[in-house]
Amino acid sequence: MPIKDLVVNTNEVEESALETVVKKYFKYDIAGEVLFIDRAFWKLPGDKKVILLLAAFLGRKFLGLDGVEVAASNMIIGKKLNMKETSIRVYISQLRKSGSVVTENNKHMITTQGLHDLMEKQDE
Repeated sequence: MPIKDLVVNTNEVEESALETVVKKYFKYDIAGEVLFIDRAFWKLPGDKKVILLLAAFLGRKFLGLDGVEVAASNMIIGKKLNMKETSIRVYISQLRKSGSVVTENNKHMITTQGLHDLMEKQDE
């Protein structure tokens, strides 16, 4: 196999990975708002809820909508998950230490490592 056969469209790979992770728990409305579709989501541990929501936020970049946020602040995450910001800060800190989340300008985004970790856990 020639090396050039290993070239991929990174957007397609990322979109496919996000779809794998997000489709069980979320859908999007026509404005790109993240909608919860599976009650089992609410039984997950807090850190898993946070990382999954951040995956859903990143997935919005593939909706073809202008101006949708793909990162989220503690306040937005807390409102979506009905959690206190103090809890969100603890989960985000843990996720940053593991390399699953990066923070810039007080907004958090899932990393490639975080996405891969979620995919691995789905296969278990």
